[in-house]
Amino acid sequence: MYISQVQIEFDAGHRILGYSGKCRSPHGHRYRAEVSVITEDLDPVGFSLDLAAVKAPLKAWIDEHWDHGFLLNASDTVLLTALASVPEAKVFVLKRGNPSAELMAHELFDVATGALGLPVARVRVWDTPNQYSEYVPTGSRCAKGRATMERAQYEGVGAASSSGRVPQDSSHVAVGPRVEPSPRT
Repeated sequence: MYISQVQIEFDAGHRILGYSGKCRSPHGHRYRAEVSVITEDLDPVGFSLDLAAVKAPLKAWIDEHWDHGFLLNASDTVLLTALASVPEAKVFVLKRGNPSAELMAHELFDVATGALGLPVARVRVWDTPNQYSEYVPTGSRCAKGRATMERAQYEGVGAASSSGRVPQDSSHVAVGPRVEPSPRT
């Protein structure tokens, strides 16, 4: 088995609702997301996957939804209301809970395997240079990743993004300029 990884850096603000430490206040981070993809075989050129074709749709999704935005818990009505009054605000609401590195890694895994169809083994999100949280699927989620890997090898991972559009998941709440979801490819 081959595991390859792409890294994407981005800046975003957040706060941890209900936490008593410093992270209860709105603040920002320079995040780094690491997405590891898996394959069983190499292509004729000797690559496991075209990593440019892996990174491009992930970066486009992060740029649109997280980069220079504010990541919030759906229950954070105070900040949701405040940021709704700022027309330029980019807000991404995590429905699972607080925008911790753990839940961000899980969210990015879901986006990468679901909407983008990438064969992902794990996702790490670094919120400081010295610490990260990682989401690794288990059970049926792991089997889903393997099925996605087999589909990507059969179709070629570039096929997931060959239209140049990034499929959107319309289940997320956004505040600020509305972006209509693109049709799934």
